Amino acid sequence: MLIVKPPALFHALGVHTGDEATPLDPVGVIVTLFSAFFCAVAMVTIRKVKGRVSALALATWFHGSSSVLGFLSVAVAWPQPAVWPSTYEWCLLVLISLTSFAGQLSLNYGYSHLPTLTASALYYLMVVWSSALGLLFLGERVDVYGALGAALICVGGLAPSVHKARLEREKARLVTT
Repeated sequence: MLIVKPPALFHALGVHTGDEATPLDPVGVIVTLFSAFFCAVAMVTIRKVKGRVSALALATWFHGSSSVLGFLSVAVAWPQPAVWPSTYEWCLLVLISLTSFAGQLSLNYGYSHLPTLTASALYYLMVVWSSALGLLFLGERVDVYGALGAALICVGGLAPSVHKARLEREKARLVTT
């Protein structure tokens, strides 16, 4: 809520966030929520196939499937009709492809070699990287509400790992005594 800042809620509270001129697209918010759910399913599934499928095979299947679905999306013009990219945009698309593949390969390896909570906790660094790179390359500033929302998400994501580690330390201490 602090990051999305729904106008109905924030305006009702008398809070003006400074970005009222560019309201969020509700379909974009809903699709992004679905994306988060599907990513979570993928991460748990990666953990489930640990040791049976390599990180490289998972990344190849992921990007191969994404390519097929992407071409189908272009063919039916969803969510918008395709536009032929300029040379600069082709370069950006290649950069996206390379960094996405490297990121997916690394993510698959991490999720297949670490406990799910630990890998998820480390994955929250994406919030920090996204904010830093958004500021550096796009001039996007994070307001107080967004920073607080991101901090709460990170704490909420890290809390189970911290709790689990605390329980494991306590259990190990009891075993040794």
